[in-house]
Amino acid sequence: MHQNHRPVIDDELFGAALAQTERETAERHVRVQLWEPGAVGLDSQGHNGGLYCVQHGRLELMVRDANGGERSLRLMGAGDIFGLECLLPQAPGGYQVRALTRSAVIAVNPELVDRWILSCPDFRRALANRLASGICHLEQEREHTLSRPVSERLLCYLICGESCQSESAERHPGHGPLPMQVLARRLGCSAGHLSRAARRLLQSGVVQRTHGGLQIGDLSRFEGALCEGCRKS
Repeated sequence: MHQNHRPVIDDELFGAALAQTERETAERHVRVQLWEPGAVGLDSQGHNGGLYCVQHGRLELMVRDANGGERSLRLMGAGDIFGLECLLPQAPGGYQVRALTRSAVIAVNPELVDRWILSCPDFRRALANRLASGICHLEQEREHTLSRPVSERLLCYLICGESCQSESAERHPGHGPLPMQVLARRLGCSAGHLSRAARRLLQSGVVQRTHGGLQIGDLSRFEGALCEGCRKS
């Protein structure tokens, strides 16, 4: 992971706050970090706090279940924020953030985050809106995705990508080359279950292989149910 000491911050969340922050303070407390694929850029058990915002790329937020196995809680893209336990220092951690592609992440020192919250109403509102949007998306995903068969979850991901059930979000179709293990964690199933579901969909022509990944084929052959977001696509 490489830190750029002359960051170019391209996210509306920070616009008003940076405008009223001294240049030397911003250069000292705000960084753009470049995360290489596979790198664990943040471990909540070992870092000293901060607010992180994805500028570009794709990252995976990992948690461990009661048996010590890894589970993908969410995939993150441009505009997503994490690391907010810095706002409540005694909050428990227990997650890692890993880069799936080469990514740029804005990192803000918690002292500056505190200052912005106290002195910049526009930043407070923008942060609250970003948090509320993320919570709503996760709740919708848990309600509408994890209770469904694996084949339906896979098709929903391929059609809606990371924006399933969110009409206002920019769509990021899921036919990028995610490794099978990562995709299985993302869909909340085992790699074996995902492999069998993908094989059945491939055999029926509902999905096709392309450039090492999967993409939608002939949806008219699918006998299962699609979510409302998929049907609108």
